[in-house]
Amino acid sequence: EYDTAYTGNYTYDSLCIPGPPQSGFIYLDDCDIITSIEMPSAAEYRAKISHIPIRIFPNPANAQITFALENTEHHRNIELRCFNLLGLQQHHARINSGQQQAAVNVSGWPPGMYVAAVYSNGKPVGRGKFVVRR
Repeated sequence: EYDTAYTGNYTYDSLCIPGPPQSGFIYLDDCDIITSIEMPSAAEYRAKISHIPIRIFPNPANAQITFALENTEHHRNIELRCFNLLGLQQHHARINSGQQQAAVNVSGWPPGMYVAAVYSNGKPVGRGKFVVRR
C-alpha cells in the first residue's frame, strides 16, 4: 500500500519541487512547511483597520497623481485633502467607503512638495507626501 516503489505524490511531496522523488529520500531544503497560522488579536486587527494606508504614484508627478487607499470599507465620511508646505489646502475630495483609488489633476498646481491627508469622520487616519514638478 505505501511502498517505496510508489511514484505518486504524497501530501508532503506536493510541497516540494514538482515531479516524483529522485531518490529514496525527500529533502526538505526547498520546502515551505507551515506549522501554524498566526491570527491577530482583536486589538491588533482594530488597530490595523483604524488607519487608511495611502500609496501615492507617480511621485513626483506633473499632470495627474493617483492615491491608492486601503481599509476604506471600514470607514465612513472619508475625505482626501492635499496641502502645500505652508498648510494651505490645495485640494479636497470625498472618498466613498470601499473606494480604493482617487486620481487628481495636478497640472495647474505650483511645483513643490505637498502633503495628502485622509480623514474619516473628521479625524486624520492616513497621510503621505508627494512632489509636483514641471
